Amino acid sequence: MRRPRRYRGLKEIYRLDRLLPPSQKNGKKRGFETEHAAVTEDSKRARSLIRTLETDDTAVKLARELAGATLPETMASARYMREERLDFSAAVLEAIEPWPAKKIRFFTGIPISGEVHASKLNTVDPRALKERLRQQVNRLGLTFRSGFLIAAFEPEYEPVSGRLRFHFHGVATGSYVKALELLQKLPTYRQRDQVKRPFQINRLTSDADRPQSVSYLLKSHWKQRRIGPVGEDGLVKRDRKYRRLEEPLHALSLLWLDRHSVADITLFMGCRMRNSKLELTDPRVTVRT
Repeated sequence: MRRPRRYRGLKEIYRLDRLLPPSQKNGKKRGFETEHAAVTEDSKRARSLIRTLETDDTAVKLARELAGATLPETMASARYMREERLDFSAAVLEAIEPWPAKKIRFFTGIPISGEVHASKLNTVDPRALKERLRQQVNRLGLTFRSGFLIAAFEPEYEPVSGRLRFHFHGVATGSYVKALELLQKLPTYRQRDQVKRPFQINRLTSDADRPQSVSYLLKSHWKQRRIGPVGEDGLVKRDRKYRRLEEPLHALSLLWLDRHSVADITLFMGCRMRNSKLELTDPRVTVRT
């Protein structure tokens, strides 16, 4: 799915590529991805599509777009998603700046309804997942007099079970913080096998953590992490490191991403994105203390 490019006028103070420059710590790469890294990633994705789905016309067409010099208008492109993430993150950082840390919460939710076998990926409609979360919040019976809630969906692949777990990362301010505490108690977020912490709520420990926390909301790629028996004792453990999606799921995920848009995977409550800025949708909601 394609859509027109938005106006881009990012303030330098909110640009994640400035706030989180590339670095290494304990051998791990950190920081916001560079333009060069995004170009390199698109080339890898193009080769993956050709190698895995060479007889699929749609895959071949997408591969040509990813390998081309023109910025592809698709979520399957690391270059495109880098630009989208810069826009999205700058808008969120600017919106939460007036809020004191005590009124901000970052959260992650892994609903039971978001689990699906990888072979059923094409049946997943992210708009339905987004709408389900919106309804869950609305049915809590709360009156939201201040703040907003933003969430972005993505899956994590577990190769032993072959399952994708669609989940969301988000940020809430003001009255919406109370909603998180109630969401956490819903049956769809109950603890289960391989999901020990299905709904996490995190406070900011320092204002300096805002850029890093915001960068975690909207991602440019999917990852996999194994959960299974390890060693002679056969204890079931979760890998500490994420890995690239294995084929052919990686190539199929690119086709899925190409069919959807950032608007399909992002939820805004109490606010909306307009011209790269977040606006409150209710002019009466102005309290930030």
